[in-house]
Amino acid sequence: MTLLSRIGYMLSCWLSCPRPWHQAETRIERDVLACLRPGNVLLVEGSSRLSTVIKYLTQSSWSHAALFVGSEVAERAGGRPGACFVEVDLAEGVRVVGFDEYAGYPLRICRPMGLGAEEALPEM
Repeated sequence: MTLLSRIGYMLSCWLSCPRPWHQAETRIERDVLACLRPGNVLLVEGSSRLSTVIKYLTQSSWSHAALFVGSEVAERAGGRPGACFVEVDLAEGVRVVGFDEYAGYPLRICRPMGLGAEEALPEM
């Protein structure tokens, strides 16, 4: 790994660290997984330094988005058991993760309307 790559990685890790003093005003406590369908987008109000910048620049409450693909598709894509989302992380790139990554954060489900199953989530 070159020096420039190492510095970039360290900076992305620092930006991605949660800020412990940040407390969201609203938390969703219901079982969100029971409401999700493949093709849904989960919006997350993150608490990292980068999340604060994204929310400021976009003038939005939401700083992160993840695509719900379901456990079967996620495991076929190389995810561990229990993984069901595809997301992008600044430090790690595209990854397959489970719901535990978002537990405790304010969330919103965005569902595509008027799309068939094949259009909402084509075979991976």
